[in-house]
Amino acid sequence: MNRKQEQRKGGFTLIELITVLVILGILAAVITPKYFDLRDSARQKAADAAVAEGIARFNLAYAQQLLANDGAAPTASQTTVDDMLDLTNSRVDLGDYWLEYTFGTVSGDDQVQIDAYGEDENGNIDTTTGVLASNNATWPEN
Repeated sequence: MNRKQEQRKGGFTLIELITVLVILGILAAVITPKYFDLRDSARQKAADAAVAEGIARFNLAYAQQLLANDGAAPTASQTTVDDMLDLTNSRVDLGDYWLEYTFGTVSGDDQVQIDAYGEDENGNIDTTTGVLASNNATWPEN
């Protein structure tokens, strides 16, 4: 009798191991989709935040132009937007995202559309995935 009791104390039974594996499998099946949903939601919120930063950069650049030109408002054009923000090809790299500024969007000639794009593996703008987030900034003088 002592010998059987000593053998049982040595480890888990096969049924116990299978039960634990089934429970872990169920937990993984429940948690994994929620994780991916949260990840996608976080990426979208980060892209929205990048566009909000783009609007803030635009407004700050406009205010700097007013200060530099004794209160004279800059003319509303794509060239002015590019010059104010010191952009190359109307784009700026924010790290994880690229912003593209377009003056005179479908919303109106007094609008600057700001689109957020992701990066490819080389750190360049990835337009193949499409616009991740977008918003318009109104030209302040109007």
